[in-house]
Amino acid sequence: MDFVNANDVTVSLQGETNVDGDYWDYAKVEGTFRYYWDLTDFPFDNHDLQIHIENSDWDASTFVFTPDSAGSVYEPDMPLEGWSVDSFSVASAPYTYQTTYGDPQNPVGTSEYSRFTVNIELKRADYNSFFKLTFVVYIAFLISLVSYFVNLKNPAMLAARLGVISGALFTVAVSLRTATDALSSEEGVTLVGKIHVVALAAILIDAIAALATQLLTERGRSETELKRFDRNVMILVIIGFVAANVWLITSAARQS
Repeated sequence: MDFVNANDVTVSLQGETNVDGDYWDYAKVEGTFRYYWDLTDFPFDNHDLQIHIENSDWDASTFVFTPDSAGSVYEPDMPLEGWSVDSFSVASAPYTYQTTYGDPQNPVGTSEYSRFTVNIELKRADYNSFFKLTFVVYIAFLISLVSYFVNLKNPAMLAARLGVISGALFTVAVSLRTATDALSSEEGVTLVGKIHVVALAAILIDAIAALATQLLTERGRSETELKRFDRNVMILVIIGFVAANVWLITSAARQS
């Protein structure tokens, strides 16, 4: 047997038994198999893990796998921390290669081999890692709202507000770097990444609001007007941030 998508395989306890003229071959196989983990919707991600097996000696015209669907199961008490098994199945189908592997009798053409596939569908059952990757973002967002409560009579109001906003912005940026490394999502945008982007946009609006308040102050607007302006912007930022998070999370959850 050839394990097509294996990085390494160890075969042990091999044996053979003859029962009424039928030969039963058996072996214990352990291995590491290749799989692309799409974490776009993490932590609402589902995965179809597959193990592909072929016979490397004979093609499909000579050898065909017949799956024992009724007798192929997984151990129900198998330890899978943070995951649950949605389904388990085995199947067999021909697989075509776009080569004849140098066959001199058929130099141009294809080769077809019987492929046996084990399908294991997993669903994430633990959301703790999601909260660990996002709670810093939410805390930084709440801290950024403190900028709206800076004393407007303070001559250094703008510097104070921008100081709070800069700290929150730096925190979210570092958290995004950490989440990207944890999820290995350099080339794609995950749900966690989108939440960070929304937080960055909200904090940017905080900075713009701080500059606008400073301009209004220099133009002689009353403190009441300034407070009303800050309060309205803050409410809009909070509503927008919460709505964006609810939409992103529910959209990812629906696709799971």
